[in-house]
Amino acid sequence: MSDYYYRGTTLSAHRPAVGALINAQFGWFYLAGEAYTVKLPTNPLAEIIVSGGIRPKVGPFDFDLGLIYFLYPGEAPNGLTTNTDYWEANGKASYKLTTTTTIGAEFAYTPSISNSGARATYAAGKIRIDLLNTSLPQGVNWYLSADLGHHWFGTVAPIFGGFALPSYTHWRAGLAFTYNVFTLDLSYHDTNLSREDCYVFTGDPQGLRSNWCGAALIATLSFELKYLPKRR
Repeated sequence: MSDYYYRGTTLSAHRPAVGALINAQFGWFYLAGEAYTVKLPTNPLAEIIVSGGIRPKVGPFDFDLGLIYFLYPGEAPNGLTTNTDYWEANGKASYKLTTTTTIGAEFAYTPSISNSGARATYAAGKIRIDLLNTSLPQGVNWYLSADLGHHWFGTVAPIFGGFALPSYTHWRAGLAFTYNVFTLDLSYHDTNLSREDCYVFTGDPQGLRSNWCGAALIATLSFELKYLPKRR
C-alpha cells in the first residue's frame, strides 16, 4: 500500500506499508490472522489482528459475525500510554442487489478503543459495482466501490484526562482492476475531522495539528491465493 488507512485515518504516518492475511474457513466457522507495518505514536513492531466467528448465508444475505483482537507488540511508553491492544465485536452483511451491484453494511463496538477506556461504536454502508470489461485487455476486470462510515466515541479514562474523543465521518471511493490473482485498487479517502480533532484522536507526535485524518489518494496492490482441500 502507498499508505495504510483504516476507517479514515493513516496508521503508517502517510508512508508505504505492507500486510498479509491468512484465513481458514470450515463451513460457517472461520479463523483469520493479519499483520501490517505501522507507524504509530507508541512505535509498535506491527499491527497484528486476530479474528474468528461465523459466516452464515441466510436467503440472499451473506453475514460475517465475529470478534476481532488488535495487538501492537513491542510498544514503547508514550506519556501514560503503554499498551493500546483492544478487542472489537464486529458484524457485516452483504446483499447482491443485481448481477453487477452488491451493497453491504458493517457495525462494530468496543468498550475501550485502543485501551483508552473510551467506548466506540462504528457503522458503515458499502457498495460495489462491477463494470463491463469491453474496453480492457482480455482477463482484466474492473469495479467501482465506495464506503461511508461514522465513528461514535465515549470518554477516555480519567488517567488519560477524562475527555471525550471526537466522533467523525469518513468516506472512500475507489476504482479497482483485477487480473488472475492480482488486484490493483486506487482509492480516495477523507474525513470531516479538523486537524486539531485529528491530533486529539490519533496522538500524532508531530504537533497539536495533525494531517493523519485528511484527504489521501492510495494505491494498493494485492494478490490472493486459495486452497481447497480435496474431499475424501
